Amino acid sequence: MSHLIKFCFLSLLFAVTCSANSLSADSTVSTNTVSLKVEQTSLTLAEIVSEQNKNYDMMHNGRGDVVGSILDLSTTQTKEMRIVVFFAFDGQDSITMCQPWDFGTVIPDRWNKQTDWSRSSISIISNGNLTYNLPVKKNSTDKPELKTVTVNSKIKEANKFSLRFHPKLLGDMLPSLNELFRNECGCLITKQVESDKRETIVVDFSASDKSFSGLRFVLDPQKAYLAESIIEYRNGMVSKSAKITIGQLPNKLFIPAKMECYVFDENQKAILNENWYYRFIEIDKGVPALELSGITTGLVELDSIVDTKSQGVRDTTGKNPKIPTTAPQILNKHDADL
Repeated sequence: MSHLIKFCFLSLLFAVTCSANSLSADSTVSTNTVSLKVEQTSLTLAEIVSEQNKNYDMMHNGRGDVVGSILDLSTTQTKEMRIVVFFAFDGQDSITMCQPWDFGTVIPDRWNKQTDWSRSSISIISNGNLTYNLPVKKNSTDKPELKTVTVNSKIKEANKFSLRFHPKLLGDMLPSLNELFRNECGCLITKQVESDKRETIVVDFSASDKSFSGLRFVLDPQKAYLAESIIEYRNGMVSKSAKITIGQLPNKLFIPAKMECYVFDENQKAILNENWYYRFIEIDKGVPALELSGITTGLVELDSIVDTKSQGVRDTTGKNPKIPTTAPQILNKHDADL
């Protein structure tokens, strides 16, 4: 599915190197809508990453549906594709299923055997072992069969979204702040204070080749330092931008709830637009072990699952979960909080 979801699946094309840029601190920047005061801060990238990880590490298990709309704006005729990502994880074990959603059809459902799973990619991780399955049909009337595909490390790195979805992926670009920190990339960190006293933390990375290329993360210190916007720029021009709505779960943890992304060409014309939001999500409420096995697709027979424990799947909500009789919580696309 990576060729369909260019913004989220492709790694950044420019190399962010380990040097800080030359933005000045302790200055005031005025715009047409708001006045920003830029101040120095003693906050380090290590402290920021630690706060983000602390928030996400408290999500021990979860399940949900993520809906994505991808608009190709590069031609005179706008083309749109939709996709639903079904995911569940419990510790290191997980399942991620990416399913196209055709226009004029009911949204795909993980328990609906009428869903054509032959068009999906299904990634199951058990005991740290990854099996990437592409359902195939020999004939149009045949039941799809799972064909396991070998996945190398490069594919794993470039396709995190489809191989093991985690809520944090909805609020990050590649590379993430975590990756930049691990690679010891230098950055400039400042605090912005708006006229209404609201504070944000800005982390700037820039290339060392004087190409005016780099990355800017704007973080909310009141929400586990999660990013509310990310901008990539090349040669002094914005090439990619993402606006993220941060929601709060009932257990007080923060999560990227929605993301809107744009990709621009060298003339600053938008050529790609993506919108992602949760149809429903549950965190730390337990995940049926059988759901992690992929049985919800109807492609895995119950008789073939002898012992879910031996497959490394923790049984968090009982060995025989019942198929839901009521619809899951439906989230309004425009709601900010979860």
